[in-house]
Formats: sequence, structure tokens, C-alpha cells
Amino acid sequence: MSETNQEIAKNANNKPNTPRSGEIYENPTIPEGINVSADHPLKEFGALIIGAVALVAALAWIIGYIGYFAGSLVSFETEARIAAAIESLDKSSSARSVAEQKLNDLAQRLIAADPLPQGMSVVLRVVESDTPNAFATLGGRVFVTTALIDASLSENALSMVIAHEIGHIRARHVIGSLSRGILLSVTFKLIFGAQDGELASQLIGQAGATTALTFSRSDEEEADRLALKTLNAYYGHVADAAAFFEMIQAKNPTRDAEAFSTHPDLQKRIEALERFAKANGWALEGEIAPSPFR
Repeated sequence: MSETNQEIAKNANNKPNTPRSGEIYENPTIPEGINVSADHPLKEFGALIIGAVALVAALAWIIGYIGYFAGSLVSFETEARIAAAIESLDKSSSARSVAEQKLNDLAQRLIAADPLPQGMSVVLRVVESDTPNAFATLGGRVFVTTALIDASLSENALSMVIAHEIGHIRARHVIGSLSRGILLSVTFKLIFGAQDGELASQLIGQAGATTALTFSRSDEEEADRLALKTLNAYYGHVADAAAFFEMIQAKNPTRDAEAFSTHPDLQKRIEALERFAKANGWALEGEIAPSPFR
């Protein structure tokens, strides 16, 4: 046997893992709890769900912001054409009622005192409803309910409601919100699929609701500030600006908490109006004009 072969054989005999005749091997004892987590499974699952919701909510916020910004880039002329096309499908009479004429007259007086950007216009319509309310839609359309007209608010208070809706139009909130909603819906359907699992649907709903609340409250607060500015420009003061909100608050003392509403809490809203007026040096008291519908 050569010297090299002798060394190989010697090394092989010296290996610690080389079995010797009659020797029996045993498996090592596995430490207890090596595959057991110290945390409860539900805790881990909860952390996973919270993380997933936070991630989707962050994504929804970013997409919502992009969609809202993109909508604001759409010209008011284009928005008005869309609204006109939708309105043309309405087969009801387009004749102006006396109430609509009065509302539009008041709106034009407010706009004359605080002009809209060039090319923008506002048209008011009356709709039958038992709920006192007003809302802005595409193309400068503002709908006022019959219940609001019948509420016998002062002209100042009614002007605040109208100016608030004009504020939404002025700030392009309507087209921004519509664009945001469309982009969110399309994006999440592309990501998760139109018929994906229940968990994805719940995450989308949670994230979408959170995003919508954030944007809507911000829009409402901005429209309030713009309306207050218009009132001061027209009347020289902001007296009775909070009358509509005070009326709603009196009628709905158990109104849903702010956390579940797209609008800010009424009391906080009233207080914010007063703070904003004082910060700008606008008088909180002044002559109150009677309702044009009395």
C-alpha cells in the first residue's frame, strides 16, 4: 500500500462519526417547545390583520389623494357638460318654480359679493324631501330640499347653507370626490379581483371608509370657511351663520358620533365657525333679514 493510501485509511479510521463494531447510535433529545410560539395564535392573526388594514388604508389614502387631485384638473366646462348630459336624461319639466327663482336670485347676489372663478356658474334646484338639506353636484348644480325651504330660516341662515354648497363647487370638491371614488374602485378591483375572497373585500371597505371620512370632513370644513367668507362679503357680518346647524342639532340630539359621520361634529362645527370669524375680525352680530319664503 502506498503512503498516500495509508494516510487515507488512517484518516477514515479516525473520523468521529465512523461506526465501530457493536456500537449503537441514538437520536439526540429535541428541546421542548422548539416549534411552539410564546404568543397566542389569535394575537399573531390580529397583528396580521391590523398590519394588512394599515397597509391597504395607506394605499387607499395615496390613491385617493391622486384621484382627488386628478379630478380637480378636469375643467369646469367639462364637468358642466357631463352634468348637462346627465340632466338631459331627466324627463321632468325644466320650468323654474317660484321657489327656485328666489333661491337662484339669492345665490346670484351672494356670488356678486364674492365672485366665483371665471367660467364657473351655479344653478339651484328644489327637490321634494322631508329632510332639511342642500347638496352640490356636478356642473355647479345645487339641490335644496323643500323641508329646508319650509324650515323658515332667516335669509342669513339660508345664505350660509347656499354659500356652503357654492363653496364645494368653488373648491371643486364634487369632481374631486367623484374622481377619487372611481380610481379607488378600479384600482382595488385590479389588485384583488372583482370576485376575490371575503378578507380582501373587508380590507377594501375598511380602507375606503377611512379615506372617504378623511376627505369628506376636510371638504366640509373648507366649504364652511368659504361660506363664512361669502356671508361677510355680502352682509358685512356673519350673524345667524350657525342657525341651520343649531336647528339640526336641536332636532337630532342623539346624532351619530363624529367617528361614524362624513361631517364634522355639529357642536365642533359651530365652534369652528365662531373661531374662524373671530380670527378674521368678522362681526358675529348684525341685522338679520327675514326668510324670502315667509
